Amino acid sequence: MANELAIVLCSGGANSIVTTALAAQRHRVVMIHAERYERPSPQLTAFERQVEHFKPERAQTIVLPAAPPVEPSANVADRLADLLPLMGVGARLAAKADAAALYLGLSVSDTNGLVTAQEFTQLWGDLLRHVCGGQCNVETPLIDLNTTQIAELAAQVDAPMELSA
Repeated sequence: MANELAIVLCSGGANSIVTTALAAQRHRVVMIHAERYERPSPQLTAFERQVEHFKPERAQTIVLPAAPPVEPSANVADRLADLLPLMGVGARLAAKADAAALYLGLSVSDTNGLVTAQEFTQLWGDLLRHVCGGQCNVETPLIDLNTTQIAELAAQVDAPMELSA
């Protein structure tokens, strides 16, 4: 495992587990979870189990303003807009901690949505490199994978899928 730090944005779902497993192969990790409500959710419980498994350098849950979450089936633009507050927090932590990477378990199945998601992560990557002096990248290792490919990758990296929400 490298000595460099990576911030991993975690929902508590399957993509977060695979993304964290991939990040942990290359970096020391900090796991960040955003909770939309002040009461614990199934995603928070799953995140806490994942923290116990991965034993990150640090783990933190932040409470975002109570806005209704965007459904996974929503269009890509709505899903990306939903990520804006978490990306901002992640970027700030990455810059402050001098992290090498900010990981996001985003995956998009349709071609038009994929282009939009790639542009979104490219813009965040450019912004992050600007504030970090060119040293930090946004990593989206699952962005163009379908569910079957993500499950195969999970098996390859020994991701504990039973811990997902």
